[in-house]
Amino acid sequence: MKTRLLLILSLLFCLNSFAQNKYSSAAKKSFKEGAKAYSEGRNEDAIAAYTSAISAESGFAEAYLNRSIVYLKLVDYTNSFADAKSAYALAPEQSAIHNQLGKCYYNDGHLDSARY
Repeated sequence: MKTRLLLILSLLFCLNSFAQNKYSSAAKKSFKEGAKAYSEGRNEDAIAAYTSAISAESGFAEAYLNRSIVYLKLVDYTNSFADAKSAYALAPEQSAIHNQLGKCYYNDGHLDSARY
């Protein structure tokens, strides 16, 4: 029983380690800079940092999502919607992306799609 528990824990640790290393260190650094800038209210800097993360890793769904959130805050619905769609194409299972898409559809006047 003890060996099975250790095996399960070691497998979970390995899976978690692989998930943490999904993106390059440059992309993760830019992403963290974007999050910091956004939390400090520096929206243009946040957009630039998330754009840098996306340039480093084109499949960085979370960077698209966060950039979409910043664009929505800046009332730039076109770019917000485009980034939300890009994030969804990369990671359709993430509930935060569904939430952001709903906000984008709502602000675009598509209430049925927003509700869906």
